[in-house]
Amino acid sequence: MNEDYEELGELAKQMVIETMQEGERNGKMGWKEISTGEHFKHADAHLFSFIKGHTNEDHIAHFVTRGVMMRWKENQLSKQKLMADMMNAGMEARKDAEREKHMDVRHE
Repeated sequence: MNEDYEELGELAKQMVIETMQEGERNGKMGWKEISTGEHFKHADAHLFSFIKGHTNEDHIAHFVTRGVMMRWKENQLSKQKLMADMMNAGMEARKDAEREKHMDVRHE
């Protein structure tokens, strides 16, 4: 793997960890309950603040962290959809088995 990729990955990881720890210290840990759209609005605000030259926070780190939060939410939704699809498939299989069982009883 390209060493630059590893370096960028480590930098992003460290930014996210530090930003999350900052949020934890400030009592802001409800990020999982926030919608992807709300994360996008926060990310957009941090990007805008960075562009405007505001230095009250590390706006790039917050922007990156919000992006990672959005990806996490996206993955969770995909997992939930996968689980729902699997449960539906399991229920359909049970229904099919019940139908076959009833058909077997009728043919006896």
